[in-house]
Formats: sequence, structure tokens, C-alpha cells
Amino acid sequence: MDKKWLWLAGASVIGLILAILMMPSPDTGSDIPELDRTIKNPRDFSGDPEVAAVTPPPIKPGEPPHPGKRTRPEAPGTPNIRRDLIPTDNRAGPNPIAAQVLARQMEPESVFAGRASAPFTLIRRQLLMNGSDEAKEIADDAADLIGSLRENRRNPEAHDWADLDDQMQTIANQLRGSEYESDPHIAQSLERLDSILAEFDAAKNR
Repeated sequence: MDKKWLWLAGASVIGLILAILMMPSPDTGSDIPELDRTIKNPRDFSGDPEVAAVTPPPIKPGEPPHPGKRTRPEAPGTPNIRRDLIPTDNRAGPNPIAAQVLARQMEPESVFAGRASAPFTLIRRQLLMNGSDEAKEIADDAADLIGSLRENRRNPEAHDWADLDDQMQTIANQLRGSEYESDPHIAQSLERLDSILAEFDAAKNR
């Protein structure tokens, strides 16, 4: 019994070996050509060493570089500009109008108008929080002054500085010695205003 199974196993192995030997080899195509290092453009490689690379015909003057490709037509009256003749350095100088605006905004009447609007904005807020009729009236005057100061920040010639200074001193004198000066925010804003006006006088006297 054991010899019978041994013979069967041996016959199976021999049959498997014969089947492998008789199996046809697959067709993998022609051999891979060797690398031609003289070819620089990948499009010149044909894939068949026996076929010469096809060189595209030269482009004729006035002919589009890619035949069949749609190109945007020139607008009527537009000259055919050669891009290679356009200078690459197209940097323009400073805008004279912008330079004038910047110079005007650096004047003391503009710089200190913007700085003076800050303490009056805080003063107006505290007066509105007080809620009395007198406080609201002073707050309205402060709002008009703040608007004029902001206009001078953009254009120092919008309002005469002497008129702005009179309005600032009028509101400040209404607050000094009054019950509103007991508000620490208003007191600090008045001190800040005095410092800003002193700096303005020093800048004008240089």
C-alpha cells in the first residue's frame, strides 16, 4: 500500500516537471534598445533603433509655431509688437501727487491734529456716560472738533490751526475746575492735550 502511494507521488512530480518544460515562453517583444546619450530631446527618441528620429520642419516667417492651435487674433489697429524689443526695466519713479500728499500729511498741523483727536474722543465718551444735559452739550462740541481734527489729519489746510486751537482751549476750560475733571479719564486726557499742544509749539518753532 505504501509503495502504491509512493509511485503515484513520483508520477505526479514527473508530470508537473514535463508540463513546465513543455509550456511555451511568453512573447515579450523585441529587446530594449541601448541608451543613446547623444539624444538631448526626448521627442527625438523613436523607440526603435532602426528608425531615424524625425526632425520637425522649420517654422516659416509669419506662420504660427503650433499649426492647428487657436491663437487670439490681434485687435484692430494693434501693431505687431515684438516682445524682445520691450525694455525689461519698467520701474516707474515715485508718483509726484502721492509724494505731495505724504509731505502735507507730515506737516505739524496734520500730525498733531491726529494726535489731539485721541484725548477729545475719550473726553466725549466720558461726558456721554455722565448723561447730564450740560455734559451732552459739551460732548456735541467735542464731536464737531474731533471731525475737524480728523479732516486736518488728511489735509492740513482743511481748517486753520488757530481756529482749532481756540475750540480745543474752549472745551478744555469748560472741563477744568468743573465736576467733570474729577473723572480720572477726563483729567488724564486734559494733561495729554497740554502735552500735545506743547509739542506742537516746539515743532513749529524749530
